[in-house]
Amino acid sequence: MEKKKSGKLNIRKAAVRLLFIGVLIYSGYTLAHQQYIMAQKRKTAAACETQISDAKNENARLKEESEMVNTREYKEQKAREYLGYVKSDERIYIDVTK
Repeated sequence: MEKKKSGKLNIRKAAVRLLFIGVLIYSGYTLAHQQYIMAQKRKTAAACETQISDAKNENARLKEESEMVNTREYKEQKAREYLGYVKSDERIYIDVTK
């Protein structure tokens, strides 16, 4: 009779050990997977922060340009850049090495 109880007890111990090992493996996998997901989220957050910073810089540049849009200097600069205008007393030099 004692052997039967001892056998059942050994089976129970083995089952508890197996269950404990299974829980440990599952917990380890879950922890590793969560760390991987967190690293991806950090990378995405850093990329978003960079985009926000770039957008703020562009916004500041555009605000500055919008304040200058009605000035004479700004209009002259844009006419020179996009339309190729020059003043009547200016000399034009053309770089032939290009």
